Amino acid sequence: MVSVEYLTVLNAVRTLIISVISSKTLLFGISGVFFTFAQVDDTLPRFFDIQPKTEYYKTYAKNNFTFRCPGANENTLVEYLEWHSESKHKKVLEFQKDAGITYYNEWKDRVTMDKDYGLIFHNVTSADSGDYICLINHRLLPDVMLRFTVIDVPDPPGRPLITFFTSRAANLSWAPPKGTNLSQITHYTVVIRKHEERPDLEDENMAKSTNFTIRKVNTTNSEASFQVKGLRPYTVYSFQIIAWNTIGPSNPSKPSYFMVTLRELPEARIPFTARNMSSTSVFISWEPPDIDLVNGDFLGYRLTWMQLNNPKITQEKYIRNASVTKHIIGNLLPHTEYHIGLSVFNPEGYGPNTTLLIITDEGRVES
Repeated sequence: MVSVEYLTVLNAVRTLIISVISSKTLLFGISGVFFTFAQVDDTLPRFFDIQPKTEYYKTYAKNNFTFRCPGANENTLVEYLEWHSESKHKKVLEFQKDAGITYYNEWKDRVTMDKDYGLIFHNVTSADSGDYICLINHRLLPDVMLRFTVIDVPDPPGRPLITFFTSRAANLSWAPPKGTNLSQITHYTVVIRKHEERPDLEDENMAKSTNFTIRKVNTTNSEASFQVKGLRPYTVYSFQIIAWNTIGPSNPSKPSYFMVTLRELPEARIPFTARNMSSTSVFISWEPPDIDLVNGDFLGYRLTWMQLNNPKITQEKYIRNASVTKHIIGNLLPHTEYHIGLSVFNPEGYGPNTTLLIITDEGRVES
């Protein structure tokens, strides 16, 4: 069995030789533990200029893929063998005849070795792309460099930024994926997240919001910007972006920061009923509005009434308690037609007015 100390020294020597190659110096003498170097004349042929040839391999993500170990098969006498990722400067696995196979780093649960000492990748991803070498029986340099490329879905795009918005639209832009993994971006999916929480962005719980509905819109090209339409006024939204290439979709981007669309006049109508309580008073009642149609802070109700034969004189009352759903109008004239109107209001103004005609009962005017 090979000792740990021996393997450590062996790897150090291998690293030193590679360093010598890259620095264009030549090792020509060894004295004790000291190395002596001489600068190499670039005009002279050098042994270290002989680089291992490179073989190129491609596959698609989620496939299994096997690298052969150049110079090794089931009939080769192998006492010791290593697979290395040169791109990540990490050991993938180590085989010792008397000790078996040891797997390292992020490959522990993702690779195996076959009887011909080939390296088997399971369910490959773009992270597996890179250069690999196989070293047999303590060789310091490989005969062949294996360059591996995985064609995969894109990396996630950058977090979308909201550059402009109105009550019903928002302009987004984002950074394209850092890696397209050998397949060009074809389009994006914009994930529109409509949050159910009310628009209070200073609420610390907003950052933890998971109560939202999702709508998705696909862009028609690879431009990293888009205008989202069809939003609701005075509503909390956030957005995510998914990139697509010919292989498929990326993971979603980080969500954008929250935004609240601008207010509009209310759209909510308030149907109500009315009945006489006396010859001079009317009782009215209604149901609360659909809060999504208020389009802003719900400030209350505006109640108006006027005599039908004297429309120039209109009386009104503001009910600023949004939980109120009934009211009595008093001081009316007996046996008189009245036009009654009810609407909601927000900081932008009044919503549509719902109206009814009612005739007060006959009787004397109450003192």
